[in-house]
Amino acid sequence: MSAERMLSWPAVHSRTGLGRTTVFREIKAGRFPASVKISKGRVGWRESDIDAWIEAREAEQGGRGQDRDRARDENGGMNHAPSVQTKPQPWRGLRRVV
Repeated sequence: MSAERMLSWPAVHSRTGLGRTTVFREIKAGRFPASVKISKGRVGWRESDIDAWIEAREAEQGGRGQDRDRARDENGGMNHAPSVQTKPQPWRGLRRVV
């Protein structure tokens, strides 16, 4: 039996884009894979469970994630309008000396 790869919280957050509160709320509701206790004070998630959850979400959305990715590629890596450039404001962050 090969060892299952375990993901830490930062890896789960990076893969899903979900915040910690949302993840634990979804676990409690049974809509997200439960964490596994690795050692005292340490939990992780099975990589296969997280991958399956992501695939299920993409299937639920009918492949809309692929449309988003295609739009991002067509827009030079952005999936939104470019932000407006502003002039630097050198006075920001300076304290007034009295």
